[in-house]
Amino acid sequence: MKTSAVKCHELKRSRLFLFLCAIFVIVNLIIFQSFNLRYTIYLQQNSSRPRVTKFGEKIWNNKTERKILLWTTFFLEKKWVRILQEHFQRYGCDCNITGNRDDIQTADAVIFHALDLWFWEKLPTYRSKEQIWILFVAESPPHIHYTGMTWKFPPYIFNWTMSYRSDSTVYAPYGRFRVKKSPGIGTIDFAKTKSKMTASLISNCYDDAKRYVHLKELAKYTKVDFYGRCGDKICPRSSECDEILKTYRFKITFENSNCRDYITEKFWNALYSNSIPLVNWKKDQRLPFAPPRSYINIFDFRSMRDVADYLNFLSTNDTEYNSFFQWRRDYEIEGGDVIWHMFCKLCRKLKVNPLDAQVVDYLSWMQNDTCQTWSVSIFLQTSSYLKHRSHLQRPISLTYIMSDMRMDIDPVVWALQQRSIYPNDIYTRHRS
Repeated sequence: MKTSAVKCHELKRSRLFLFLCAIFVIVNLIIFQSFNLRYTIYLQQNSSRPRVTKFGEKIWNNKTERKILLWTTFFLEKKWVRILQEHFQRYGCDCNITGNRDDIQTADAVIFHALDLWFWEKLPTYRSKEQIWILFVAESPPHIHYTGMTWKFPPYIFNWTMSYRSDSTVYAPYGRFRVKKSPGIGTIDFAKTKSKMTASLISNCYDDAKRYVHLKELAKYTKVDFYGRCGDKICPRSSECDEILKTYRFKITFENSNCRDYITEKFWNALYSNSIPLVNWKKDQRLPFAPPRSYINIFDFRSMRDVADYLNFLSTNDTEYNSFFQWRRDYEIEGGDVIWHMFCKLCRKLKVNPLDAQVVDYLSWMQNDTCQTWSVSIFLQTSSYLKHRSHLQRPISLTYIMSDMRMDIDPVVWALQQRSIYPNDIYTRHRS
């Protein structure tokens, strides 16, 4: 009897926990909606204001060396300070990187990572007129709202922006390609090593881009293997996973948000591993600097069945499949340290004299985007699909849902978790 009573008590506690989790999810979805409404109202009221306000004065700084203070963590990790310090030393970037907040009075620039700028974070109490405060954005706006930063921090508190968006003060894309010094000679059969069809490796089941809704339809007409938290296959976080994914002709590289210029490491990783990326880019999201004819966009087709038919055709026509790699004769993908190179670019920009004195209205800057907003209907639609997913064997639970109410794991975070400090490892070993 005593054992039964204990089990009954534990069951009640478990149900209470699941109930509280459900309340948490619903409240967060409501908050997302209120954020979007607040942003829309704010933008309408301030539509006539410029997003960047420049003042007549200039900023002069005759110091030979610039100091950059990383005020926040980077996806909750503090080790990005060490990574940047080693990168600057390796590539001769002539700036000093520090994470010591006591250096605030001597810092030329202070960087705040948006996704780590939670509402409980305290801003520096010191700020000189020569000091530049920079908002660093590595995730799309829908995944930044829940930090509460827009509640607490006024719109004109930052001077510069640094992000994947091409209209940032410092443009910091996730990847780039460049012209080869010596054009390639000869023909390579990229289909020769591909024995499997399509791989999907996604860790976030719930997103405003409705990735799994598209994948459900695609999987009806062509073979798709699902890896990650939402899948039934396991890909080890090691070099073994690289070898597994290299055998696939196509890789799903859908982004979790359809925002302007938001193209993450997933796309570049697929190119790096000689697979054809399947992307979900909408009009304003398309990357103007992607290698020519290197990817397949599902929105270029009338339906997911048409996408599947085209993939099936390419799987039986090696000549046509290999045509997606012709760009490799003249171009190459830059290494995985691209994002860190952008900090060297920031370093060089800080050395320009004089600098314009300016502030950025970061609220309207982030709102001026093409993102589809979070909604309860999107959540329920995706949840219903996952609940009845016939291709996945893992049961869905509310605690599982809660674990996925987050962004995809960033390449830097994954590398840090693996105690890797080399940028190339960060790029090539990422799984998300």
